[in-house]
Amino acid sequence: EVIEQEGPIDESFPEQQDRPILRGTIYDRNMEEMSVSYRLFSLLVQPAEFADRDLVADRLAPILAMEKQLILQRLQYTDGIIELADNLEIRQVEEVEELHLPGIHCRPVEVRYYPDHAVAGQLLGFVSGNAGLSGVEALYDAVLEPGEFRQINIPAVNFSGHDALGKTVADIVLTIDMELQRQLDKALEEYRKRKGASSGSAVAIDPDSGRILALVSQPGFDPNYFWQTDEQKAHRALFAARYDQKLIRPLLAQAAATFEVGMDRKVLPVAVSVPDYGLSEELLQEYWLRLDLGRLIPDFLPVSSSRKGAFSEEIHAADMSGLLSPVQMVYGLATLLNSGRRVEPWFLNGLYDYTESTAP
Repeated sequence: EVIEQEGPIDESFPEQQDRPILRGTIYDRNMEEMSVSYRLFSLLVQPAEFADRDLVADRLAPILAMEKQLILQRLQYTDGIIELADNLEIRQVEEVEELHLPGIHCRPVEVRYYPDHAVAGQLLGFVSGNAGLSGVEALYDAVLEPGEFRQINIPAVNFSGHDALGKTVADIVLTIDMELQRQLDKALEEYRKRKGASSGSAVAIDPDSGRILALVSQPGFDPNYFWQTDEQKAHRALFAARYDQKLIRPLLAQAAATFEVGMDRKVLPVAVSVPDYGLSEELLQEYWLRLDLGRLIPDFLPVSSSRKGAFSEEIHAADMSGLLSPVQMVYGLATLLNSGRRVEPWFLNGLYDYTESTAP
C-alpha cells in the first residue's frame, strides 16, 4: 500500500511516544474477556531514504517473518511511503528500532478482538474505526471509548454522587456467563443439525430478575470479520416474530388450571382429564391478556444495518398477526413462572473505570 504523505517520516518509535489509552474491555460475569483491544503496529517505509535496499531487506526479513525478495519487490517504489507490514507486535517494533535504519516508522493501530468469535457475536456487535456500530459495542460506545461519560450515557449505573466517570477508560461487566454461552451454542448447533434447521436461537435468563445469562443466535456472527457475515440474519433469529403463540399454549393452560383450582391442589395431567384441562378458549384468552404474554419486548441490541427501520415495521406486523419472537417467548414464560409478575431483559452487571468501581 502506498500512502500519500507530505514531508519525511516521523522516525520516533512507540516507546518514545505517549501510548494512547485503548477502548475498554467487555467482560462476562466471571471476568472472562469477551471483547478486548490490543495495540499493534504497521511498518511504514520511505524507500528513497535507503542507500542500500538489499541490506534493508536482509535486516528486516527475519523480524517481519517475510521473504527477502518480497520485501525487495515492495521497496521498488521510490516515491511516497509504503506500508510494508501490519499487525506487528511491540517486540518486533523494538527489534526494528535497534537497526537504526532511516526512513522507517511504526504506526500504532488499535485492534478489537473477540476471543470466542461467533459464540457471542450477536450480543457484542462490532467496532469499526474505533466506534461501536452494533450490539453492546454500540449500546455502550460512550462508556467504552476513552474519556469521561455521564449519567445520561448509561442510566442503569449508579454514579454514587460523581458527575462523570471514566476519566481514563472504563471496562464493562455483563451478566453473561461465557461457559453457559458456549454450552448453549453447542447444544443449539447439535439440535439444528438433527432437525435440519437453517437457523435458530437460544436464550437463558434468570426468570426471577430478568437478567440474561446466555444469548445465542445461529448461524453465528463473527465480529472479528463482521464484513463477511450477515449481521441482520443473526439479529432476526432472536428478535423476529416468527413463531405461533400456540407453542406456549400448553404451559399457559397448565398455569391457568393451577390458578383456577388453587395453588394447593394438584392439577391432573391432560391425558387423564380433557384438552386444556377443560378450560374454555375464552378463559385461556383472558389469561393470555391478563398476563400480557404477547407484549412486545424492546429490541435492546442496536444493529448497524440501514434496514433497522424496516425490521421494526416487520416486528409490528408480526405482532398484529399473533406471532412471537424467541425473546418474547422466553420472557412470557418467565411471567408464568413468576405468577404474573413481569421482568424485563437486562445484561449490564456493572463497570470499572480504574478510579471508581461502579455497579448498577
